[in-house]
Parts: sequence; structure tokens; C-alpha cells
Amino acid sequence: AALFRIFPTNGRAIPISMPKTSLLHAGAASDATAAQEEIAISDRRAKAWVATVIVEMNAWGARSFRQKWFGGSGPLGADAVQQRILRTMNFVDRELLDGMHYVYPADDAVQTACNG
Repeated sequence: AALFRIFPTNGRAIPISMPKTSLLHAGAASDATAAQEEIAISDRRAKAWVATVIVEMNAWGARSFRQKWFGGSGPLGADAVQQRILRTMNFVDRELLDGMHYVYPADDAVQTACNG
């Protein structure tokens, strides 16, 4: 049976750093609005995917995917791999729920680990 999962917004605005637009740039405001909407959609999508992964991991429903992507020879057994992936997904879930700060366009990010 298919289950529906609904991920409503929490009502908080998503923090997005964007370049300032002026009235001289007529299309810039609409471009900024479109970018903000796309970022909000991607944020909701990420939250939905992470929640789905966590549910599947807790139900041991992703064994074939773990084997495909993380299987093979290595020092960790299947249980340890499952726990490590679950711990990582729980971290990502907490970060998304706490609120990510997006920078658009990413080229404007300064002093980052990526040397942007």
C-alpha cells in the first residue's frame, strides 16, 4: 500500500543571502523571487527525501541499496554500515530542521571551506 507523507512548512522564512537589487534592474526582482521559490522547493524536497531515507533505514528496508552502494570488502559489517548511514542521515535531518542558510548565487559565498 502506498503511504502519503506530508511535509508542511513550519512557517519560518528560509534564510537566503542574495545580492541586493535596485529599481534600475527591472527583471532582477522577479529573478530573485523565482530563485527564492526554487530554493524553498528544493529545501522541502530535501527534507522529504531525508525523512523517507530515515524511515526506510529504521525499518531495514534499504538493505539492497546499502549493499549496492556500500557493500563489498571493507572493515565494517552490514549492521555497522547501516548505523553509520543512519547517524549521517539523522545529522542531515537535524541540520535541515534547524534551518539551512542558503547563499545564492553560490559564487558570492566568501571564506568558505570551498574557497568560494
